[in-house]
Amino acid sequence: VYCDGTSVTGVTLPNGGILKKLHLPGTVTNLTLCNQTALTEFVMPSYTNVTTLRLENNSAVIDPIAILNDIPANSRVRIVGFTTRVETAEDVRAFFDKLDTMRGLDENGNNMDKAQVSGTVIVDTISSKELHLIKGRYPAIKVMYNSITLHTVRFFNGATLLQSVGGLEYGATAQYTGETPVMTGVENPEDYTFSGWSPAPVADGDVDCYAVFQFTGAYSRALVERTISGEYANDRVDTVGNSAFKFCGEITAISFPNVVTVGNDAFWRCTHLTSVDLPAATTIGEGAFVDCTRLSRLDLPSATFIGSNAVTTVTTLILRSTQVCTLANTNGVSSNAYIYVPAALVDSYKADSKWSTYADHIRAIEDYPEICGGE
Repeated sequence: VYCDGTSVTGVTLPNGGILKKLHLPGTVTNLTLCNQTALTEFVMPSYTNVTTLRLENNSAVIDPIAILNDIPANSRVRIVGFTTRVETAEDVRAFFDKLDTMRGLDENGNNMDKAQVSGTVIVDTISSKELHLIKGRYPAIKVMYNSITLHTVRFFNGATLLQSVGGLEYGATAQYTGETPVMTGVENPEDYTFSGWSPAPVADGDVDCYAVFQFTGAYSRALVERTISGEYANDRVDTVGNSAFKFCGEITAISFPNVVTVGNDAFWRCTHLTSVDLPAATTIGEGAFVDCTRLSRLDLPSATFIGSNAVTTVTTLILRSTQVCTLANTNGVSSNAYIYVPAALVDSYKADSKWSTYADHIRAIEDYPEICGGE
């Protein structure tokens, strides 16, 4: 069948058959090919006018990804029974991203909100995390690979590497089998008790976990409550320990420009605390700001891990880290909250198993300068 040079907009072929060669013009708007397994030559100069795409169980000369890349957004798409090879995991994500811009067709040709696609994509190498995130988006698409990159969890005490656990699939928990860490850099290490790891040793990609200690010495909590009140700033502190400011009712503002880790329950029930600046903090422990009922500004631009129940309920959250911030659970983030993240990470946040709860409310920082400070 040669339709070159015509202005045909639609071609209806039998469902199956012995057709060997098919040439269509770039004017086609409805491209429906089902069970054309004998095709050895398919020529169409452009797909940019196609708004209905239905490809089912055709020969390998029809490349659904190449066609999909050219058709306009919001087209109706149904692709079934295909096998295609791509170069990288990024190509797989790009394919899925394109599908996200489309509507769908059911087997009877009725409209659906989401593209209907099933088949196989083959890629040479992919990481366990990438595979996990991709599978969750279009479960009917099977991703096959020649090799898979597994993940490593490393355990540190301060700057000292204690143990590495490799070969972990995404979501697996690494087991630390070394000696119990001891607090370093203090006069009386016996006053500190090892309380766990931050972040948790779960293979969300390659992860570095740091020993967390709780002060169990003899000084009185009343000393902290008496001496720390009002606004408190300190540029020498790099770690806020577990329960360090717990129940400090008189403190109103905190500024720690060099703190990297905030321990569990660090500011629990600081009921007068209204403002917190932690520009370098990457890890926020469990319950860090629980019951901080007056907290109105929480600046965590570098956060990459937020523990369970870490924050008082918020309706606006701005995360500027260049990687997706790990969220232990959604407690503390209102169901109608708007999440502002770097534009390059919007899709990754929406695909993340925790953040996907807020997929419709995840926005690019760059698009809202009036909210995000013009950055």
